[in-house]
Amino acid sequence: MRIFARLLVILISFSLLSGCASPWLQSPPKIRVVASFFPVAHFAHQIAGDHAEVISVIPSGLDPHDFDPTPKKLAAAYTSQLFVYNGAGLEPWADRIRSELESKGVKILKLSDQVEMFEGTSGKPTADPAKADPHLWLDPVSAQRQVELIRDAMIEVDPARADDYREHASVFLEKLRALDAEFKSGLSSCKNHTVILSHAAFQYLAHRYGFKMLSISGLSPQQEPSPKDFVGLVNQAKKLGLHYIFFEKRTNPKLAETLASEIGGETLDMYHIDGGFKPEEVANPDLYLDQMRQNLNQLRKALKCQ
Repeated sequence: MRIFARLLVILISFSLLSGCASPWLQSPPKIRVVASFFPVAHFAHQIAGDHAEVISVIPSGLDPHDFDPTPKKLAAAYTSQLFVYNGAGLEPWADRIRSELESKGVKILKLSDQVEMFEGTSGKPTADPAKADPHLWLDPVSAQRQVELIRDAMIEVDPARADDYREHASVFLEKLRALDAEFKSGLSSCKNHTVILSHAAFQYLAHRYGFKMLSISGLSPQQEPSPKDFVGLVNQAKKLGLHYIFFEKRTNPKLAETLASEIGGETLDMYHIDGGFKPEEVANPDLYLDQMRQNLNQLRKALKCQ
């Protein structure tokens, strides 16, 4: 019996050392988090670390304003534990599948339900997604709130890893707070107070840091202005003495270049951070922070900040 007992102890020890531990000693399987598009997925990645599989429905490089996924693209959402999307009218397809996902036990997090929205044209608070600027992520303070919401949702569906999710989120939140401080300081003393963009994508940033935004197109890059509105914008830019016109690289630069020519100015890049990245860029945990800092530098130039 003593020999048998010793052999049993040796076998158990070998089993533990070789990784063949009993099921109750093994780590729980990774959860699957499906995000609607890049910035939501990026925030989720920062919180998840290696503990979750994070999938983006909209492929990098496609404009989320007009994307309508096929059933194949949506398949991962139906096998996920958590589905996160931006809202504010950006992904109408997500609203359509919401109830069906919930019936399958998938937790849904619609960020715009819990983040303050502003109109894309006037900058006034709104509860109407049709009027709201959907670019919620382009504000470091709003981004903090979104990270907190995603963190709490992940903890709810995977409580075993709650401490890790809190720790990862805390690190990223500290970086976002530092980014907010950089914007406050960098835009605190500027000669100009108005910028013109190719489309109305930065109302949250403008509201947060006290500058005014004019846009050539509407909430979507495809919403081009009438000839009358375009002439009015040219006259307004001249009156304000503006020299720079912002445009996003993936949009058609023609109108921005025409407006810049009319006022004797030039165009500047502005990053929407909604996709279009190479795999090695997506793997960079500081991609959002880096691109927002580039936006800050461009704003400082256009607003003539000291």
